[in-house]
Amino acid sequence: MRNASRGGSCLLIASVLALGLGPRSGSACTTIVVGRNASADGSTMSTHNADCLDCDFRLGRVPARDWPAGSQRPVVKFRAEFPRTVSEDRGYTWTPENLDPELPQRDTWVDSKWREDMVLGYIPQVNHTFAYLEGLYAIINEKQVAIGESTCGAKWFAGPLSDDCDECNSLFDISELSRVALERASTAREAIQIMGDLAVEYGFYGSEWDSSDPITYEEAGEALTVTDPDEAWVFHILSDYTTKSAIWAAQRVPADHVSVVANQFIIKEVYPDPHPDFMFSDNLFEVAEKGGCGYKRGSGFPLHFVKAFGTRPDDFPHFAYSTRRVWRVLDTFAPSLGLSPFTDTFGQGHPFSARPDNPITTQDVWGIVRDHYEGTEFDLRVGLASGPFGDVDRYDWGASLDGSTTLEDSKEGFFERSISIFRTSYSSVTQSRSFLPDEVGGLLWVSQYKPSMSTCIPIYVGAEEVPRPYTIGSLLRFSKEASYWAFSVVGNWAERFRMFAHEDVADQQSKLEEPLFAGQAVLEYAAAELVIQGDLKGARSMLAQHSNESAIAAVSSYHTLFETLVARYHDGYQMEDPTAEIVKMNKMFYPKSWLEAVGFFDSLEIDENETKAAEGSSSSSSDGGNENVSNQKHKETSSPQPPAKTSPPSSATAGSTQATNRTQSTAVPTTLVSWQDKIGLGVGALFFTVVGIVVGRWSATRAGYLALSDPA
Repeated sequence: MRNASRGGSCLLIASVLALGLGPRSGSACTTIVVGRNASADGSTMSTHNADCLDCDFRLGRVPARDWPAGSQRPVVKFRAEFPRTVSEDRGYTWTPENLDPELPQRDTWVDSKWREDMVLGYIPQVNHTFAYLEGLYAIINEKQVAIGESTCGAKWFAGPLSDDCDECNSLFDISELSRVALERASTAREAIQIMGDLAVEYGFYGSEWDSSDPITYEEAGEALTVTDPDEAWVFHILSDYTTKSAIWAAQRVPADHVSVVANQFIIKEVYPDPHPDFMFSDNLFEVAEKGGCGYKRGSGFPLHFVKAFGTRPDDFPHFAYSTRRVWRVLDTFAPSLGLSPFTDTFGQGHPFSARPDNPITTQDVWGIVRDHYEGTEFDLRVGLASGPFGDVDRYDWGASLDGSTTLEDSKEGFFERSISIFRTSYSSVTQSRSFLPDEVGGLLWVSQYKPSMSTCIPIYVGAEEVPRPYTIGSLLRFSKEASYWAFSVVGNWAERFRMFAHEDVADQQSKLEEPLFAGQAVLEYAAAELVIQGDLKGARSMLAQHSNESAIAAVSSYHTLFETLVARYHDGYQMEDPTAEIVKMNKMFYPKSWLEAVGFFDSLEIDENETKAAEGSSSSSSDGGNENVSNQKHKETSSPQPPAKTSPPSSATAGSTQATNRTQSTAVPTTLVSWQDKIGLGVGALFFTVVGIVVGRWSATRAGYLALSDPA
């Protein structure tokens, strides 16, 4: 029975917007799943890069609880921003006491009405709920059931229960479904069935519900990777056309395979007959037929889930936003397949999963989680868009703050979208192990901020606590105590000089992480022995101490690393040796290829031509020269002239360079183009066009902006 209206508790749209709960940008995450026989140690692994521009990055542990008979579980509205929730019964992270006391909004958040308004409805509670680790979504529970997430485009969308939205008829979003699943499930199959049944009964909505915004459809569906110590699954879900229910399907990943979801459904053919490798909602095929999805029951043909329910309105963002990441993961682990990075809209050239050429380690997974297409033709370190020093960040499309670029302008081009990006809240890699007790086997490796610039630490579900630096902080205020900000300041500084500074960061990552991976087996064996002996308290204490020490070391070392980077790289110089008796600063200057691309070497040739032109003009004007001088003197004495303005870079040059380079040029310094005021604009425009074409063809080997052209 639906119990979600709660009388007058549904929020008016004005209240929704005031609370920051209205339609918002989705997170567009990446999730990878590894079967137990594909991993080097027999783990099943699930990853999640929680990529979000404005999310609450804190991590928490929800304790196990027993509930009185007849209890009701509240279902809260999706909220990604800080604080994601405020509650006394979900562990310390989410308590009012853990809110930053210096934030002026704190009084609003701790008010009981604010918290009551977050509740959409209730469902019957079970007698006992399991403990689990969570962030924006549930991550892993004490039974070693783990979840990763990736938002996907879908044919239909719905919104949360509300009085003012025609499509707002649903109770559950994917974050609440994931939490209920890990509260109740002992296996991956159970988790999938629980989420699917609840969504069908109470309705499912995505992270966007503005019917006027095409991006809403890109955020309407969800995919989860769901694992336990024995199995790995990929789960897809979306609203049905009534906006009051849902349809879903899940496919098992073979035990010796790896799979990946990158903001696009990947399940293809689904047959109506029962099969041990598939699960789906009872209404799936009926909705496909009645919903105009091109499917007819009884035809003998399978339902193609991606084609039936996936969507990409106006092909925005370009489908390579998703398919390229899928290719990168599968090609990294199974290069023998020879997969092409170019495919069709729905990624039909890529398999659902692949058998890796070699067993996959946890370190291997972190390597791909931190990837920017290094060493490929899409390498984000290369091209004008990376600046002179290999900056891999490509900011999200949108109107520029200076007003020169509109939202529509930004939709006309494309930057490659890497797995590691600048707006990551946290990255998780879970391990579920059948050969270890649950108290030890369920493990979360986690970093906050951009994974390529941060470091990971281990947190065990059985430890009963999360290290404090990972439970505090927000995007609203810098905090030196919060681990997120320790990593963020390093990343933001190092990315400016990535060509030089990345080695410093990588060295620090190795120093911190290699001992953790190397000592993992010894630690876990000792903890497992304590569990077997019945000393659960001792085992939990051992694991908690290890996590806390790892967290303290990570945060402390990154504070030191930031100070080192600032001293070593600044103002165009690199300090050679901080231990030397005499300071030696080396000029970074700029790589020759970048100087050639921006026209640095052409400026002197232009000055020489200008000088010759001026000399020719002087000799040809000897006749009537006195009259010219007289007129000039009159102009100089009659009215003072303002100083000459420096012209901006030619738009013709920028356009031609972008189009042929497949990359967006950074702004050319005005000192390189100020000569344009001194020569004819027609000659200048022609020169810029020719130079743009030559330079563009010279460097057109990298992914970039305004001219993406997949052969498919």
